[in-house]
Amino acid sequence: MKQLLFIITFVLGVLHANAQSLTFAGQGTAQTATNHWFLVPAGSGNARIEFINAGSDKGGALITFLNPSGTQIVLTNTPAAGTSNITFTSNSTLTNGDAVVIRHQTGNTFKYNVGAATATNVFLSMPLSNAVVNGDVLVEYQRAGRVLWGVQTNSLNAAGAAIFNGLWAQPVLIELDTTSAGALNVVSGSYAR
Repeated sequence: MKQLLFIITFVLGVLHANAQSLTFAGQGTAQTATNHWFLVPAGSGNARIEFINAGSDKGGALITFLNPSGTQIVLTNTPAAGTSNITFTSNSTLTNGDAVVIRHQTGNTFKYNVGAATATNVFLSMPLSNAVVNGDVLVEYQRAGRVLWGVQTNSLNAAGAAIFNGLWAQPVLIELDTTSAGALNVVSGSYAR
């Protein structure tokens, strides 16, 4: 009887854990007129992008999925908002055109592109939205997949499957390019465990 009770308790626990579905949904941010982005936060599992609604005025518009590359630099200098130069101790991997995200200790997160990089400096393609404080983290992202989107507003629904699967317990950066108008209207999905 004790074994049966243990088995029933175990099975109910597994069913309950599997029934808890952690989901995410949100709207993109317009970085510039030609680039819109959405950052899926890290969760307990692989981020599964299951639905996207977006519009672009660009004929060859792409939705690009980027995973963290593993390069994280804890920032120790404090450039002010409005500047675009970040100085740090050493840079061996950042290059022109890389996508980077700065995670501020305040909880704000902003996406930038590297305009140029040297051994000790990164020049961003646009000024900082927030001042950097000691301990903020710069994370490099690398392209992991693309979907040709085209002109107009479209939706892509994976109907229970995934359009894209991120890395385990890591955020996913999603970008949409445009000519002068467009938006990532809705991105949603769940965390697969």
